[in-house]
Order: sequence, then C-alpha cells, then structure tokens
Amino acid sequence: DIDRFFIYLLLIGVVLGLIMMTAIYNGALYYFNREHAFLYYALMQIFMVGVLLFHSGMPHARSTYFITTPYIYDYLSLFTVFFAVLFTRSFLNTKEYLPSHDKILLLFLALIMIDIFYYPKPIIADFNLYSLTTMYFLVVGYLRMKQGYKPARFFVIGWTSLVLGILILEHFEEYAYFDTMLLGSTIETIMLALALSYKIRQIQAQQEEQKELMIHQSKLASMGEMIG
Repeated sequence: DIDRFFIYLLLIGVVLGLIMMTAIYNGALYYFNREHAFLYYALMQIFMVGVLLFHSGMPHARSTYFITTPYIYDYLSLFTVFFAVLFTRSFLNTKEYLPSHDKILLLFLALIMIDIFYYPKPIIADFNLYSLTTMYFLVVGYLRMKQGYKPARFFVIGWTSLVLGILILEHFEEYAYFDTMLLGSTIETIMLALALSYKIRQIQAQQEEQKELMIHQSKLASMGEMIG
C-alpha cells in the first residue's frame, strides 16, 4: 500500500529528526559544560540514526553501496551499544556508586571492541544478543534509582522501552503489528533527554551550593580577620 509506505517514511523522518536534534543539542551541552555523559549520549544517538535508517530499509533503496556491504548495520549497532555503555557509566556514575557493576560494564566495552575488530561478523548480532546485553543497563539504572538518584527514573523508563522494542524485533517480530524498535527508540530518546535535563539541573544546583559555600567561607574568614 503506497499510502501506508509514505506514512511510514514520514514517521521515520520525524523520529530521525527528533533523535538528531537531541544529539546536536547534547553535543552543544557537552561543549559548554564538558560533562562526558552528554557527549556519549550524542554519539550514541548519531549511530542510532544509522541503525534506524538501515532498519527502515531506506539505504537499500538509494545506494548499491549499502547492498554490497551487509555488515554496516551490525557495526553501526555495535558502536551504538559501545557509546550506550559509556553513557550509562558516566550518567549513573557507576565507578563511584556501583563499582562492582562498573567493572561488568567495562567488560562489556572490552567484549564489544573485540567484536568490532576481531570477528568478521559480530557475535552479538549473529546470536541476537542486543536485547540481553542492553537489559543489564536496566539493572544498573534500577540500582542507582534505589540509591535515590532521581534522573535514573527516566533512564530506566527510556531503556525499558528500547529493550522491549529490540527484544520483540529479535525474537517475536512475526507477532508485532507495528514497528517496535521505532516506537522504543522514540520513547528512549524522550526519556533520556528528560534524564539529562534533570542532570543539568542537579549540576547547576551543585554549582550554586559551591558558590554559596565559598561566599560563606569568605565571610567567615573576613570576620575572623576583623576579630583578630
């Protein structure tokens, strides 16, 4: 059906535009505050755009280059997961608050790099392990949420939607009546953007507290000099 196809292309365009805008916005945020979580999120979303382009089938209709390079989709997916791991570590500050889980995330990074450089077809793609790998992000996010880290709530909601979308796509695609990955990616983009916005507010609040503390210490020092 031509009408349904054009509606689908329009939907793809809206979603990809949304993801690219969040990537550019968070790239700009990194430029101004040097918080690595924003950079990793921006890079993750840029590679996600490539994944969704292949997922939609659009590159196959435009260039024979993509047809003769069947593993591009797999490697785009690997780099997306790679930066997702970096984002998770930075955003949730697992090195400080969840050190044992941080070591597991570092192991994921090492395995992904081995998969990228030393295997002709990525193992994670060959065995449909993307959903299982990304599920661990939910565990880490939930643990940080229990520690009282409020931005983790948005993180968990966002990753849950994406993981469910990937899981259905990998194992139950024949039962789905809509594009679960597209829907999951959209919800994930919105929720993680909200999570990062919350993080910005926390950073600004911490900076204000530090300024007030410095002013207070300066006043105490001045009073001490006057008394002395």
